[in-house]
This record gives sequence, structure tokens and C-alpha cells, in this order.
Amino acid sequence: MGNEKRKLRSSSSQNSEAKKSKLSKQSEEKQPSKVKTGFKKTRVNGPKLIPIQGTSKCCVEQDDCTILKGTGRPRVNHIQFLNQFQRGFGKLSVLEQIAEQIYTRDLRWFTISTQVSTPDLRVTAMQWHPHIPNLFVSGGKAGTLQLYDTKDLSLLNEPKRFIGIGPGCTIEAVRFNTKGCGTEVCTASVDGTVSTYNFDKDLRSIKVESECSFSVWFCSVDVHSDGKAVYAGDNKGKLAIHYLDSGK
Repeated sequence: MGNEKRKLRSSSSQNSEAKKSKLSKQSEEKQPSKVKTGFKKTRVNGPKLIPIQGTSKCCVEQDDCTILKGTGRPRVNHIQFLNQFQRGFGKLSVLEQIAEQIYTRDLRWFTISTQVSTPDLRVTAMQWHPHIPNLFVSGGKAGTLQLYDTKDLSLLNEPKRFIGIGPGCTIEAVRFNTKGCGTEVCTASVDGTVSTYNFDKDLRSIKVESECSFSVWFCSVDVHSDGKAVYAGDNKGKLAIHYLDSGK
């Protein structure tokens, strides 16, 4: 009797082990085999998340066929990078990503289309008109102020101008007065004056004059948005305000 019980136990254990091995083989057959290849995926479907150090994740969309020829680098949306940088998302990482892009290829296409000579030794201040995109004003070392109209390139060498009196009258800053009568520009000069120039009327008017132009001169100027006041800062850290309506 004892030998029969032992035989039954050994046969049952063998049957259970056979069942386990069969089940494990079936589960292995169901699982897909993972084959490692030496190729990397080059296509990215949908947005790709790039971790940003010290900030949240930054989403960068990439197109299909994103590999540039001969570089092996993905072509990234530069406008989106700049937009995210302007909004403050991961500035350091975004700058690094932008620096890695191939800008030299595009820079080779850029050329200087037009050059304009000025009577001054150097141009010290300039500004585009905030509302009229074809108007541009520049001031020079000798105090010469010139207004350019880029609509007609043939007239760039013949701009409207106010001739300065020479060295010592360097124009440090220029600003358009968009609320003024005609094309009006305000300037701050090394000779200690803040002036307004009207190119339509060919008129210059000195608004503010320092007490001692040899030691105190104006190096910045701006016009209020309503066009009624001119603000100028001097080299001593003081701010002068002139109201155009009252003349004070």
C-alpha cells in the first residue's frame, strides 16, 4: 500500500510540472519577439516633449521627414522656439536648442542690397517711424539729421536733412513725434540742447537748453504717447520735461 501511494504522488507531481511547462511555452509564444536593430527612428508623429532644466516641459512640434540632409539633426520650428523663449519657458534650454540649428546656411544667402553714405563720420542715433514703415531718421556725429523714404530707393542718396554745425553737436538720441504737425522729430544732443525738427516746414526749434553745455549734455530723449511732452535725460542723472503746448 505504501509503495502505491508513493507512485501516485510522484505521477501527480510530474503531471503538474508538465502542465506548468506547457503554459509557460504558450505565454512565450503569445508575446511578440523584440528584435534589436541598429537603426533609430527618424520620424516623429505628433508633438515631442523635450525636458527643460529647471522648468516645465516644452512642447516642440516636428514635421515628418525631419532630418536635414547631411546633418542628421531634426528640423525644429524656430518660430515656436522664439515664441516660447519670449514667454519665459526654459530660456537656457531654448537658447541651446536655437544655437544648435544651422543658421550659417541661411546667412550665406543674405546680401547688402543698398548702402547710403552720410556727411558725418559716424551715425550715432536712428529710428524707424512707428506708424509709417518706409520712413527712417538718422543722426550723426556732426549734428546732421537725415530723413529717408525707402519707398523710392533711387532717392536714398538725396534725403531731407538738417545740416549740423560740426563736431561737438553729436546727436545722441532721436524720436519721432507721431502726434506732431507733419513729420516731426525730437533730438537730444551733446551741445546741451533738446530740439524738434519739422521736415515738412523745414523748421528747427530748441526746446530745452542746459546751463553749461560743456559739462552737462543730453544723452536720451523720448516723446509722450499723446505728443504733448518731451522727456530728456542728461549725463548728470537728471530728467528734463518740456511741455510742447505751454512751452515750459
